[in-house]
Amino acid sequence: MKPVKINLAVRTNIWGKISLGLAAVFVFTTCGFTMVNIYDYYANTNIIQTYEARLKKINKRAGQKRVHDKKRLSVTKEDTNHRQDVNYLKAVIEKNMFPLIEVLSQIEKVKPEKIDINELLFNENLNTIVIKGASNQVTQVSKFLMEMDRSKYFVIELSKEEINEDKRIIFELTAKWVSMN
Repeated sequence: MKPVKINLAVRTNIWGKISLGLAAVFVFTTCGFTMVNIYDYYANTNIIQTYEARLKKINKRAGQKRVHDKKRLSVTKEDTNHRQDVNYLKAVIEKNMFPLIEVLSQIEKVKPEKIDINELLFNENLNTIVIKGASNQVTQVSKFLMEMDRSKYFVIELSKEEINEDKRIIFELTAKWVSMN
């Protein structure tokens, strides 16, 4: 029998080539990820710079607005009164303490077309309304007063009635809401 020779160097070369190929793939993959990260970094840097510029503009406008807000402080007293009125009506509606929709619809039902209602003032107990209005016709005012008095929802009392220079009749009446519960 002849002796068999085995070349182990070839086997080492195959593993060496496979290792070299894997190392090359790893290097190229790492380089690819690095390039993508560098691209994302610069792209995000531009976006961040854009947002920083926008933020500076917003802060600048906010600073200018603060200057204008100081000028607006004189108007805040009027705003406060409006907010108080809105909060008052909101509390009335939310707690359903006073049937506001029913009251307004009943007044609208009995009000003639020639009557202008200028103000509706509710007292603190929310059971009395002061109605201030005007008209050019005496008959329309008296019709309104009679219809309000006939209504089963109100008990009324005429507080004031006068005729001004342009013959316009100005009236004020107090109406107490009669609950139908």
